Amino acid sequence: MFFSDFVAIYGQEDAQWELSMLALERFTQRSSAEFAIRPFLLRNPGRVMGQMEIWSQHPNEHVRRLSSEGCRPRLPWGVSLPMFKRDPTPVLSILEHLKADPSLYVRKSVANNLNDIAKDHPGVVLETVRCWKGVDPKTDWIIRQGCRTLIRKADPEVLTLFGYAADAGSDLMIGNPCQLQYTLRIR
Repeated sequence: MFFSDFVAIYGQEDAQWELSMLALERFTQRSSAEFAIRPFLLRNPGRVMGQMEIWSQHPNEHVRRLSSEGCRPRLPWGVSLPMFKRDPTPVLSILEHLKADPSLYVRKSVANNLNDIAKDHPGVVLETVRCWKGVDPKTDWIIRQGCRTLIRKADPEVLTLFGYAADAGSDLMIGNPCQLQYTLRIR
């Protein structure tokens, strides 16, 4: 991992930019570069997101994962990316390429990225979920994992999207009998 860190510290000048991107692409195939790409993103988000678009279609799953994991707004132990907390649109473009990726490793990153976005922009994630739902079983898994924070918060829209019935209020009188019926679905 220290090779990627070296690039993050000493490779940010314009003269080294292309070489730095090639180095991170190479290093991430054997190690990890999602922390090292973040200083580049903070310095020049447009240029780096252009590179992430290219990486999101790379034949190597580790490079594709870097394109998602590297732009997560709230990467644990990583520097926050406030521009993507404010506007996740550039990130969603990357995730669009990866929504049915053959690699579970990549799909987990896409789901985590969606979950990060849901913390600041639940409406954007719900809109994305509506577009992606039913596209592919792999994508359905991503959106379920990506909505876990919204599910925990019992967001009514997301619960409806995943087939949980809305709470139908009822009044029960103490001492009166009642009947409870339910169907259990195991997924």
